[in-house]
Amino acid sequence: ATLPILSIDEVFDTIRPEKISSPYQSPPSVADTSFSAAMFGLSPRSDTYKKLLEEFQKRSYYKCPDITDLLWHYCSEEQGWTRLPYSYNVRNDRYFPMKSYNFAAVSRLGNVWEWDGKPTRQQAGKLDKSLYDLEDLYSFWWKMLYEGLE
Repeated sequence: ATLPILSIDEVFDTIRPEKISSPYQSPPSVADTSFSAAMFGLSPRSDTYKKLLEEFQKRSYYKCPDITDLLWHYCSEEQGWTRLPYSYNVRNDRYFPMKSYNFAAVSRLGNVWEWDGKPTRQQAGKLDKSLYDLEDLYSFWWKMLYEGLE
């Protein structure tokens, strides 16, 4: 679950045929040669799309495949990778600028959808403060989810 915090329009502006647009997996200053599939843009040719589906089905036979590994194999090695800033893949911490927050990585609070502190719709609707800590980010995620469901 990735929650956009600011506009992500530039992600769509970076999409090129047969090239994946995705943020770095790790924050700056960490040696990082891979991307995150938590947020990505991809416009494959039909034959590439078929290869991706075939590979996904083959890997799904044994277990749920790691989508990042799958996309890495077909996109970043063969067609190239348009690198987006880490600010699109922030997880387990605050980072400036934060354009989106990736809740898929397990934090000290657990997964956002299993969080014990989950606010009610009414509580989330009243949330109107800066995002200072992880609890604030989790509450904000629930607020956006509730609003999206209305």
